[in-house]
Formats: sequence, C-alpha cells, structure tokens
Amino acid sequence: MSYTTTIESLHNYDNLNISGRWEVKPSYEAQDLLEPFLMNPDFSPLMREDLSNLPPTMVITCEFDILRDEGLVYAERLKKSGVPTTSIHYENGFHAMLNFHGDLDEATKTVNDIEKWTLDTILKS
Repeated sequence: MSYTTTIESLHNYDNLNISGRWEVKPSYEAQDLLEPFLMNPDFSPLMREDLSNLPPTMVITCEFDILRDEGLVYAERLKKSGVPTTSIHYENGFHAMLNFHGDLDEATKTVNDIEKWTLDTILKS
C-alpha cells in the first residue's frame, strides 16, 4: 500500500497554518520495547497476515487522532480481504472524543453511527 494514496490523499486540512509533514526520527529503544506487543496479531489485528476470516467490521477514524493512519490502513486491508467493512472518517474528530458524546455534535453523531451500524449488523445475522 502506498502511504500517499491511502493516507495523505484523505487529509482535508482547510487550515493553511498547518505546516507540512515533519521528518520522522525513529526511536529504536522504544521500538524494541514495544515490538512484542505491536507486532502481536492478537494485540494488534493490523499485523495479521490474513484478515479474510474476520467478521463484519466498523472502523472509525478521526482527523486529529494519533491512531488515524493505522485505522485507515486497517480498513483498506479489510476491504481488500473481502471483509464487509464500514469505514467512517470524522474530519473534526479527535482521539477519545466519545467521552464528550453529550457535549460535541461530532461525538454525538459518531455514537449514533456506531449504534445504527451495530443494530443493522445484528439484524442481518
């Protein structure tokens, strides 16, 4: 998968004050400490080689979420593996916004979308 076609093409920044992408500096110490967890397909399903036997999946990504890119890649891999996948990207969302579902319209919409998808998926089975 190409980073530019899968991830960068989905950015929709309307704020011209946001600078370009900065250079990523690897931390090999952190990589060594986290590798047993991050590379474990039971902990991180993105690391599974075969995704084709997974159940219908809903992947939610938010523009301002540190895990956005992983979610976009995971959803694309699920779709290519034939898994029924609903992928929704919230342009104004941020990590943990569901904690504010009673206060933020974007979070309330997300909860409603999750509820609808869950009920629709259960009723289909």
